[in-house]
Amino acid sequence: MKVLYIFSTPNASYILNDMILPQLEAGTHPVEVVGMFFFVDHGSSASPAIQGGVSEAKRRPGAAGPAQTRGEEAPPFQGGVTHNNYLLLRGNPTAQRLARLTEEGRIGFLMGCDQCCYARGIADRLEPPAVIGCFPNLYARAGQAGMEQAITL
Repeated sequence: MKVLYIFSTPNASYILNDMILPQLEAGTHPVEVVGMFFFVDHGSSASPAIQGGVSEAKRRPGAAGPAQTRGEEAPPFQGGVTHNNYLLLRGNPTAQRLARLTEEGRIGFLMGCDQCCYARGIADRLEPPAVIGCFPNLYARAGQAGMEQAITL
């Protein structure tokens, strides 16, 4: 079966790091992963650069996100982080694992929600080969890969 994972819950980091990635790395994941889409970030008062949450997502490329507005950098990855697109941030150990698995052909593609990434000022800071995109981009990539099932976690 060919699946697409959509990570949209606060549990995404745990499920990905402790369940899915170990199976993919060991070659024991029972399905073909055509892609992964990282969506819906959950704001937290512990992370001032992302306060304002998804309501700021209407911002377009080049517009200042909450971090730039206050002259702050987007927060680095943190243990237990629930900001799903930060899992793709360059230098994040999860992003590096995902990149390696994608390069090895065990994951078809990695995509972060464009509006989530723009709002956090990280659209140009994702670990290659991760890209940003919106639902039309996601549907096109998943369709080209022959996706049979989408799983939201």
